[in-house]
Amino acid sequence: MHLNCLRSAWNSWSSENEQRNRKEDMEAVIYTASDLQSSKRRIILDQARSGCAEIRDKDGTGLVLVRKSNFVLLRSVREWFSKFVTVLAAFERPTSERRPTDFGELSWLSEFDEEDRQVFRKELLEALNRSLSLDSFEPVENLIRDWRTTASALSNPEGRRVLTSPGDQLSAFTEVERPEDSPAQALAEGR
Repeated sequence: MHLNCLRSAWNSWSSENEQRNRKEDMEAVIYTASDLQSSKRRIILDQARSGCAEIRDKDGTGLVLVRKSNFVLLRSVREWFSKFVTVLAAFERPTSERRPTDFGELSWLSEFDEEDRQVFRKELLEALNRSLSLDSFEPVENLIRDWRTTASALSNPEGRRVLTSPGDQLSAFTEVERPEDSPAQALAEGR
C-alpha cells in the first residue's frame, strides 16, 4: 500500500522531468578529461554553473560537474528518501508489533499515534517533492524540525498532557487586562 504511494510519487516526478531531460539530452555535449586543459575549460565550467557538464574520463568513466548546492541537495534528498523507505517498511508491520527502532533514525515517531505517523509520512513525501522542485532542502528541514520539536514535547508526560488534552470549555477562562493597563504596571511606572 505505502509502496504504491512511493511508486506514484516517483512516477509523477520522473514523468514531469522526462520531457525536460529529453530536450536537455539532445543538447548535451560530453567532453573529454583533456578538454579541461584546453580552451574548452571555460565552456565546461560555464555549463556546469548553469546546470551540469558531462565529462568522459580516459578510462571511460562518466563524470558530471554540477554546482555544489545541487550536489548537496541531491545527497540530502537521497539520504532522506532512504529514511522515508525505512518509515514505509515500519508501516508494513502491524501497529502492535512495531518498535521505535523500526523507524530507524526517526525513532522519535514512536511518540505519535498512528494517525499522526500517517500524516508525517504524507508530509515527508510532499516535502521531498517540494525540495526537488524548489532546488532547496528547506521544506524537509522545516518539516523535520517541527515534527521533532513536537515529539520532544510529547516525550514529557506533562507536555503530552497539555498537548493532547481536550482542553477546557471557553467558560473556564476569564478575560484579563492588558499588561500595560494592569495596576502593577501603573505602580511600577509611578502612576
